[in-house]
Amino acid sequence: MEVNSQVAESFTILDMNHLGSETFKALCKHSSSLKHLTLLSLEKTALVCLNKLQHCLSLESLELEVDSSACRYPWETARRDVFLGVARWLQGCTELKNLGFIVIPSGTTLLAEVFKSAPNRLLSLRIKTSETTKEFCDSLPQQRCLRHLVVEFTEKGLPGMDNGRPPMLANAIAGCHGLRMLGTNELFNFDEFKTVFDSLPLMEAIVLGGDPIDDIFLEPLKQLSHLKALSI
Repeated sequence: MEVNSQVAESFTILDMNHLGSETFKALCKHSSSLKHLTLLSLEKTALVCLNKLQHCLSLESLELEVDSSACRYPWETARRDVFLGVARWLQGCTELKNLGFIVIPSGTTLLAEVFKSAPNRLLSLRIKTSETTKEFCDSLPQQRCLRHLVVEFTEKGLPGMDNGRPPMLANAIAGCHGLRMLGTNELFNFDEFKTVFDSLPLMEAIVLGGDPIDDIFLEPLKQLSHLKALSI
């Protein structure tokens, strides 16, 4: 595939496609000008050569999504060279402010690797995942400039209301003190809910899954003097 424009600033794929290494090589020819990249419904053929985008280091926004046929591909182990190459690529994107990772296999593991060497960068992060990891939760508060955060679990990956599970995600979100917007379908218990919103005084918009929420959950929100929108 050739991208014919001499200076491409934005490239978007919205639906079914068969992207692969040739497309990624072509995009690298615009590495100095490409600012916005959205690649949705990627198949395994794209996932196994995603590191070919390594020269696209001027990105300001990036959204990646895999097709359902690729969402369980174990590329972290099967193609670890590519997996780590993508981590190095994202670490090198020093202008990146907005990032979306939609059902990327081992996506939170990859982001934890990226965040080790790339703190204080992102303004907006959206994740849809079937799993989360301690490493990701530990690394998330390092994004001290983060203002908008959406963490969605797939139906299969949505944690249950189990008081025995560690409150990893709640503690991670609570560490992102500059957040203005939070959206999640995580089923926080009340203690986790209070931990989160006692720590985020600047919140302006909140979108939550409502299954466990009753009147008492609204008490910690009273102190949020900047809150403008609440969706449950």
